[in-house]
Amino acid sequence: MSVRKATVQVCQAGLTLLETLLALVILALATATLTWSMRPSGAFELEREAVALSARLQAARALAIATGHSIEWSVTADGYQFEGIPVSDSGQEQLQDAILKSHYRWTYSGVQVDARLPLVIPAEPLMAPVSIMLRLDDARVEILSDGWRPFEVRVHG
Repeated sequence: MSVRKATVQVCQAGLTLLETLLALVILALATATLTWSMRPSGAFELEREAVALSARLQAARALAIATGHSIEWSVTADGYQFEGIPVSDSGQEQLQDAILKSHYRWTYSGVQVDARLPLVIPAEPLMAPVSIMLRLDDARVEILSDGWRPFEVRVHG
């Protein structure tokens, strides 16, 4: 009698953990590439500019109300500026400068502005309705206020 040892062959079905992770990384990179390439050129950059400007306009509005002095916003060749920011001798100018500088440059060159200029931000809580359209390449973003509510950003197209 001879005893034969049975050889059992083990078949592996499926993928290893390393192969699965590699496939997921490749899929994530492809998705990220498609997402960034589908976004219109300049849209993301312009939206960031608009959000920063709307926050600064709101800060200027609060500063004008708090100090009782109107502040004027206007566009310059490379950005925009705030004029009429009150300066006091009590050391508040450092606080006011930290809240709102007088001149800002656009982070991205080529930003165009369509608005009624100069924009006067009054010392009263109620102001005239505001619409500022920013353009960069084919992207358009609008900064709005009805005169009572805070400034808001709307992306077009």
